[in-house]
Amino acid sequence: MQDFKRWIYHETKQPRIINNSEYEQYEPLGWADSPAQFIKIESLGIDKEDSEKAQQALDAVAGVVESLNGALNLGSMSKNELEDYAKEHFGVDIDRRKNIKALRAEVSRLSNDNSSANN
Repeated sequence: MQDFKRWIYHETKQPRIINNSEYEQYEPLGWADSPAQFIKIESLGIDKEDSEKAQQALDAVAGVVESLNGALNLGSMSKNELEDYAKEHFGVDIDRRKNIKALRAEVSRLSNDNSSANN
């Protein structure tokens, strides 16, 4: 099984990239797989009693984290993994008949286009 890279987050330290297999070593030291647990909902202008808006904000953070982790690993994904990633994140069904280099470039372009559209 491939050991993908991932971002991890800490309440007081800068995020870092580790191998997925190393995560269990960092978790007891206060590291998390998402910054969501460190977010103070009130700091986002959301009333902490508004559970629907709070959940939407946390879901958005989770989506960004998942996208960042996927983009981090584009260079090591297989054709099937690239296809699944493109479908899930961009709603695009890429053509696996293309060579791996072309598929990585296509998914990278989708990622960049999506990033530009959100800025």
